[in-house]
Amino acid sequence: CVELVGLTESQKKAYVIADNQLALNSGWDLDKLKLEIDSLSDMDFNLDLLGFDDNFLSELIDIDDTDVVGEVEDSPYNQNIEAPTYEPKNEKPITQDLVGYEYHDKLIEKIKKSGVTGDEKAFLLSAAQRHSVFNFSAIADYYAHSNGEMQELMEDSALVIIDYNKALENGFINISKELSGQCEKAMNDE
Repeated sequence: CVELVGLTESQKKAYVIADNQLALNSGWDLDKLKLEIDSLSDMDFNLDLLGFDDNFLSELIDIDDTDVVGEVEDSPYNQNIEAPTYEPKNEKPITQDLVGYEYHDKLIEKIKKSGVTGDEKAFLLSAAQRHSVFNFSAIADYYAHSNGEMQELMEDSALVIIDYNKALENGFINISKELSGQCEKAMNDE
């Protein structure tokens, strides 16, 4: 999550439009989407709430399961969570190795040379931060070799997530199922 502060009204409006435009340029992996929708259907979830039109949903549901690549057990979207285990290396990386700015820097240069207004440049420069590429393996090494204050700041910045007592591994799916059940019950009660 990135919190942008200090934007003018025009920058806020432009950001909302640009952010929504990104979704229009994306697509679906239909095999994985089918697995997810089948799973929701098996849980008696109201598929109308997903926002797909009826024709698209029926075509997707009618795809023969043999057309779907891989078994459900092999799907990255199955119900099994296995938290990654990390073993720190013996060496703390330098901060320059934690994030890459190749596209970010090219985009910044292009924005600075552009003829758009100052407000538009400020907005675009803020949005360009999203193109920094984080090296999470190096970040984990850096975290492992940092003092407590730096570790706390890295956790607060969501650069690392510490799974204390395997909370994610042992509880996330149960919480998700419980919330799904509560949502379904609430929708049926309405």
